[in-house]
Amino acid sequence: MKRYPPRVEPRETPVLGYEGPSGRRRYFDDRRANVVAISVVVGVVVTIPAMVLAVLSMGSDDGVFARFLFPLSGCAAVFVAGPNDYSSLVVLALVQFPVYGGVIGFYATSGRRLRIAVGVLLLIHFLAFVACLR
Repeated sequence: MKRYPPRVEPRETPVLGYEGPSGRRRYFDDRRANVVAISVVVGVVVTIPAMVLAVLSMGSDDGVFARFLFPLSGCAAVFVAGPNDYSSLVVLALVQFPVYGGVIGFYATSGRRLRIAVGVLLLIHFLAFVACLR
């Protein structure tokens, strides 16, 4: 009598596409790529009114509101850039919120690490704001 191996039903493909062909979770799958892309677009959309508010606030006060919105370029203006090197600071300000969105989108698909990523981004943003006020 010949014995056949037990019939194994094929495993269902996960709905969200988390697993690769090896059955292990893929690090950067299609869903995560979509979430990161949407988050970067949201960052670009947030950058436009933030840039307008920053430009409008430059005339009224010492630019504190602009430094609050874009502290990384404010710190670069204080500590790194020369007196006429403003084009790189504008590029840094334009890239800031899309990078924030990309980081948040990347960690949004990983569960608990989202809180840590948002906390680290807020801490970096706040420390850069405090540093550029001096």
